[in-house]
Amino acid sequence: MIYHILVLLLLRNSGFYMRNKNLIVSKAGILLFLLVNMMLIIAVFGSVSKGLAVYTTFLLIAISPTGEMVMRLLHRCTPLQREDQINKFEPIYHEVIQKAETLDSRINENISVYIRRSDDPDIISIGMNTIVISDSTLYKDDQEIKALLAHELGHISNLDSVWVMMANVGNLFVSAFILVLRGINLLVNSFLKGMFAISEKLFFKIIFLIFSGLGYIINLLLEGVTKIWGAFMKLLINWSLRDDEFYADLFAYNLGYGTVLCELIEHSAPPAEGAAAMLVSPVQNPQVRIQRLIEAGCNYKQQY
Repeated sequence: MIYHILVLLLLRNSGFYMRNKNLIVSKAGILLFLLVNMMLIIAVFGSVSKGLAVYTTFLLIAISPTGEMVMRLLHRCTPLQREDQINKFEPIYHEVIQKAETLDSRINENISVYIRRSDDPDIISIGMNTIVISDSTLYKDDQEIKALLAHELGHISNLDSVWVMMANVGNLFVSAFILVLRGINLLVNSFLKGMFAISEKLFFKIIFLIFSGLGYIINLLLEGVTKIWGAFMKLLINWSLRDDEFYADLFAYNLGYGTVLCELIEHSAPPAEGAAAMLVSPVQNPQVRIQRLIEAGCNYKQQY
């Protein structure tokens, strides 16, 4: 029953999303990552039913208000409360929200706004009901803030933020399991070192030394697995995120902020350094993003 509820939640999308994206193709990277996570958890529990039940529960928590609360804590953000900041952002928020609601009725003024300290002027979305702005974003021109906000509302409309949260929770489970294994290995290794120190017989010292060495090798292997798993997660998730960026751009364009967004992409997005960098980058090449917006109808031309 829980599994069916989760599937319905994942497939519940706005008309805008369904007209512009193929769910399976656009989320191929994250879907593959979630599948691998699920298989690993089933292997840990040794039971398909138990593994599915545990993993589905984790995913449901991820896309719930509780999951959003946890992510807000991780981003160290607080509700927007200062009067000067509210006076700057509130009119922008209302204007963009009202426009976005015409494309997706799920977007409304119930979306909460939080703020965090950062020198990087950006806006991010968490789940379905949270927008987080950096304090340095408020120094930008109003039209630029509108374009950034519209882009993030595009991610909410397309459920991109929800998918990323699920991927992060899946990674948290596997990472925690590896961490537990490393902790157990550390305790066993500490015990062996202690026994080596107090043992008086050479035979036992050699045995403890051998097993302590094996523990060291196991720790190195677990470190390697952690790095490989992190790289694997980054590669698959960013594979999906690159396509998501364009559709969030397109959402902002449909709200009337395409030209301003192109200017922001042109001047603030650094170019990728080689094919390898683009492979693991969560965003497309800036020039590709701009070209795709122009092909969608955006009237943008750089003055050289």
